[in-house]
Amino acid sequence: MRASKLMLLAAMARLSAGAYVLEDDYQPSNFFDDFRFFDGADRSGAYVTYLSQADAEKAGLASTDGNVVHLGVDHTDIASGRGRKSVRLSTKKSYKHGLIVADIAHMPGGICGTWPAFWSTGASWPEDGEFDIIEGVNGQKQNAMALHSVDGCKVKKNAQSTGKMVTTNCDVFAPEQPGNQGCLVEAPTANSYGPEFNAIKGGVYAAEWTNDAITMWFFPRSQIPADISSQSASLDPSSWPKPVAHFTGDCDFDKFFQEQIITFNTAFCGDWAKNTWSTDPVCSTKAESCEEYVKNNPEAFKEAYWSINYMKVFQDRPYEEPPKPSTKATTSTKTTKTNKPTHPPPTSTKTNEPTYPPAPSSETNQPPPDSSSAAPTDPKPTESPTHSQPGKPTCTTPPPTPRCTTFTTQTTIAIVKTISPSDKEAIIPIYPSASDVPVKYKAGPGPFRRRQERHAAGRHRG
Repeated sequence: MRASKLMLLAAMARLSAGAYVLEDDYQPSNFFDDFRFFDGADRSGAYVTYLSQADAEKAGLASTDGNVVHLGVDHTDIASGRGRKSVRLSTKKSYKHGLIVADIAHMPGGICGTWPAFWSTGASWPEDGEFDIIEGVNGQKQNAMALHSVDGCKVKKNAQSTGKMVTTNCDVFAPEQPGNQGCLVEAPTANSYGPEFNAIKGGVYAAEWTNDAITMWFFPRSQIPADISSQSASLDPSSWPKPVAHFTGDCDFDKFFQEQIITFNTAFCGDWAKNTWSTDPVCSTKAESCEEYVKNNPEAFKEAYWSINYMKVFQDRPYEEPPKPSTKATTSTKTTKTNKPTHPPPTSTKTNEPTYPPAPSSETNQPPPDSSSAAPTDPKPTESPTHSQPGKPTCTTPPPTPRCTTFTTQTTIAIVKTISPSDKEAIIPIYPSASDVPVKYKAGPGPFRRRQERHAAGRHRG
């Protein structure tokens, strides 16, 4: 009994561990149907003009090239108005907990004046929190992963990740940190961002959100886990290598991070890239200011585009096999009068319902197998006591006589197959109430220590 209980518990543990099941699949064929384009003014001070979906598609900045989603920026004209043309789009659905997986072949990072990001935010910033999965500015070499919240959420350095923990207070207004630095982790390798990322044909970024931790991975193209590369509908992050960032500690994540929409965008300059322009040893030599460079050098942004193979969102629930057909057997018994010789009928017509019974015949000379009596294997003449009377011949077989009246019992088995409907509960997506993307303010000079020391000025991103 004890062994059986242990086996049951082990089976349940295997079922529940890492049981992330595909919820939404954003493929090139449906990507733009499930994202909302933002074409308003950027509230982070960025020098950018975001286009509507129609204008972006007309300008060639949003398209599906084969099996890839292309999100680009204008790289042919001198910029005017609010700034260089680009795109910013967010999921129509919002999510609470789950696993986000994005296969990205190319990103815009590492170019002077750019501020690309793959991130999420709640309806109200910073009260509902923000995750930055990919983010950087100017000539930044490594990716920066961060969380942003109001006061009260702090994380701890730990050995469960490979990245460098730069700051631990997620509060965007933390006085001991640069403005809106949040809790930030710097990736350990340069191939996680910009030109070196593109040189290896990209890879997969993943972010897991539970009630007690937020964890982020980067897998170069040659190191993608098997369950991801096989396009499995169920993923197990516990089998993956160490993440780049594992945010956990003194923080009630369900309090500080509410439903999130997921966003891709490419901005220019703004409060972060503009404020660090003069400290970048390469970018600062190209022009006096970030805006001046972005405006007058369109050819510099030819490589400032996203190529996205897919993005998927998984939810944490047990994986359910597709429903299988069930088999039900029913029997009916009919007794007919015949003069044919036969064995005596069994004393019971009880039958066991088979799972996959043989097809029934239209006529039989022997009764069906019975669990209580076995059919004879060597037929012999038998007496039928039902029709034997004193002083009269006993009925034997063969041959039949008018007095030899016997009864044959036939059993008909009907097979009924039914498909059992799944008892899985539907997951109801939460749609954002606002018609456009929530405002968020970002300030701060970025992840690097030299930027932290030289710049305490704020940044914000709308």
